[in-house]
Amino acid sequence: MLMAIGELVYLLIAGPIDVRQDLREHGEIVAAAVAENSEYGLTSGNLNDLDRVVRSLVLADKWIYRIEVFDAQGSRRLSISAADGRSDGGGRFDARVFRRTLQVDDFGSDELPHFSGEQRERTESTEAIGVVRVLLSHEIATAKQKRRLLLQSVLLLIVGSLSIWVATLLGKALHRPMDTAIRALREVRSGNYAVKLNVDDGGEMGELLGAINDMSGSLDEFKSDLEGKVLARTRDLEASRNEALKADAEKRRLIQKVDSAVEDERKSIAIEIHDELNATLLGARYGSRRILDMVAAMPPSQEGAVIKESAETIDRITSDLYSSARKIVRRLRPEVLDMLGLEGAVEEMLQTYEAAPGAPSFTFRSAGDFSMVDGALAITAYRLMQECVSNVVKHAQAKEVLVMAKVKASDDEPVLKLTVIDDGIGFDPESVQEGIGLIGMKERVYAFAGSLQLKTAKGAGTQIDIRLPIAKGKSSV
Repeated sequence: MLMAIGELVYLLIAGPIDVRQDLREHGEIVAAAVAENSEYGLTSGNLNDLDRVVRSLVLADKWIYRIEVFDAQGSRRLSISAADGRSDGGGRFDARVFRRTLQVDDFGSDELPHFSGEQRERTESTEAIGVVRVLLSHEIATAKQKRRLLLQSVLLLIVGSLSIWVATLLGKALHRPMDTAIRALREVRSGNYAVKLNVDDGGEMGELLGAINDMSGSLDEFKSDLEGKVLARTRDLEASRNEALKADAEKRRLIQKVDSAVEDERKSIAIEIHDELNATLLGARYGSRRILDMVAAMPPSQEGAVIKESAETIDRITSDLYSSARKIVRRLRPEVLDMLGLEGAVEEMLQTYEAAPGAPSFTFRSAGDFSMVDGALAITAYRLMQECVSNVVKHAQAKEVLVMAKVKASDDEPVLKLTVIDDGIGFDPESVQEGIGLIGMKERVYAFAGSLQLKTAKGAGTQIDIRLPIAKGKSSV
């Protein structure tokens, strides 16, 4: 189609050029022919024969619009125009008329006069005796060109139509297998690898369809193999996950048992200190006071003064030991936890720490129903707060400490939130190795499926956020 359009454009452009070329060739031929026959008429002055010849020529040749003959002086001697209403515009063509002469020898070798022209060819002289001017009409040439253009256009239309028909057949022949290949590739892209195509065509399309069959078969095998591996790996992962969950649950129970055992041991030690050591200290204190009473009833003497001083020393020491034992008992087994609950126990603990020399100022805030927190969870929360506050007093160099405890009840699971914020020196968590205290806190939180977050930086203080689910922690030690 592009070639046909190009050829049509060429015909439209070259048509006028061909018309002018035809007119020029025709005009030059006619002018030369008339000039050839005009010598006698211009030489003799008898233009009747020339007039008759030119009129016949104009009548017979539809290309000619007018023929004019001029003499050497430029005077028009003859002008014949077409009488059938032809139009000019085909161009003007001139041909000069030359005088033709014969060379004459007066005498030959036989001394008889003769014309050498009878023996030699005629030759033209350079003397011009007139001009023949031919004016052509463009109608015949234009009509001829139109017919030629129409014929060529019809041929181009026939050839173009045949080309379109052949191209359509070829396109359909190529489109069917190509469309089949495209549909098959879309099926493969969508995940359907069980694609089988009928390879009826040869050549490159047949090779393409065969390659698609091979590819889909390979992908189907690879998919089956991969699905098998995924299933096997999934079973392994599920088994590993179950083992990990089982181990995790066992680890939590083990940590809870260890904490429970530690609390039981602390309770046992507290009871022994309270029942035995404190009783012994009270007995020693009563004995020292009896000695003081006896010394007071005796007459003054140097031995009595020494006995009195020793008895007072014993009384003071036993009193200090008794106070220390009470503090140890409170740390081992906080009785206020049973009497006041977690909220009151934490508040009493903060007051004790704040009373120590150089201790920071503590602010305690609480919210929620703390009656939900009891048993092992209450003890764990108390120990966590105790460890946090102890670390602040030992290392933070803080002036203000904010301690918050909140019980948040929700539809899914009630939660106990503990927060300790200080304005101390802080530290870089990446450059400081975790101590036993922090590790123990994490283990306690892990045992109750909770979470612990530590936020700190050098010079920016420290914040510890602890979250403990209450539902999982409700159990007694």
